[in-house]
Amino acid sequence: MSKINVEQKNNSNESALISRVKGIWTRRIFSSFQMCLNPELYSNNRMNFEYEKEINRRMLLPLQEIDALSQSIDEKWFNNIAFGSQESLFYGAINVLLDYCGLSSFTMPPLNLGIQHGYVFEICNWEKTKFDKRNLVWSKKLVDMYHEHTDNPEIFAIGSPFFYAKSIFDEGQLIKEKHRLGKNLLAFPMHSQSHVDVNYDPNIFLNILKEERKRFNTVRVCMYWKDIQRGTHKAFIDAGFECVCSGHLYDPFFLRRQKTLFELADATISNGVGSHIGYSLYMKKPHWLIDDNYEYVNSRKGGDANDLTDVTKKSNFIRVKEAFLNNQEYNITKSQKEIVDEFWGISDMLTPIQLRELLMYLYKL
Repeated sequence: MSKINVEQKNNSNESALISRVKGIWTRRIFSSFQMCLNPELYSNNRMNFEYEKEINRRMLLPLQEIDALSQSIDEKWFNNIAFGSQESLFYGAINVLLDYCGLSSFTMPPLNLGIQHGYVFEICNWEKTKFDKRNLVWSKKLVDMYHEHTDNPEIFAIGSPFFYAKSIFDEGQLIKEKHRLGKNLLAFPMHSQSHVDVNYDPNIFLNILKEERKRFNTVRVCMYWKDIQRGTHKAFIDAGFECVCSGHLYDPFFLRRQKTLFELADATISNGVGSHIGYSLYMKKPHWLIDDNYEYVNSRKGGDANDLTDVTKKSNFIRVKEAFLNNQEYNITKSQKEIVDEFWGISDMLTPIQLRELLMYLYKL
């Protein structure tokens, strides 16, 4: 190569570098100028970025990484992406529904509506705060219960959002993990809530789980994020059980992780009535409920420990409880199916077209 060609190439590379540097700094100067004009906009964009980065990081975590999955997600980040519609985003409910019917959470903003995310056997204070909202509830039974208190016409039964969730694992991952686990029992200890702690002696449940090891290849314990933060999981870890977690309340992949855990299980067991009972029957996994003692205690202002305690004394709760007690042989009975359908709304599920039409109506499109 001649000396002239070498010089021309060097000059060309130098020009390209100078042009690139000028471009970078022009963009940075323009960005800084825009930030000075509208710092709130850029602050919001930064929070969006931090939230998405954190969610994507957690998406790759194994279900056993309970400490990382249960960590709190910055409430400011969550509120920033929620636009005042926090409830529809809890546990990723609206994302799951949109995905099921072929819509995208990237193009459809959060909706300001109530989406039922836990069992409801009585209309309590939490439900009363939503009487004026558009609501998606689990079953027609719940619609009738709401209408005993409000004439709001926009309360729709769709079944639990859990039913619509896809697994967070692909088929290959499911096969590999099922091979590792073998015949698996998935255990659900009673869990706390954002404003309410649940306290119980874990030894009764632990002793039963130790016995169940003789009937299953593996026994896994699904811990709620708040109870991991409280350290409740340590008793199960110390006893040699593998603990798993579906994620934090603000994690949009919560329901997908939870669906995966049920897909990998052969049966489930718990020491208290919870949403997991209906999920088990929907997934055709038998459930055994242990009659344990526990106490609800408010941990923050606005907690509804009294409501939760009162519900346990009412007939609907007792009916659900009695249907699953003493089910050591892990049977699925007709009465179990009927009561789960009544409150979880399996027969009220919508087709993708029906759900799409409902959501388009709610979006006023």
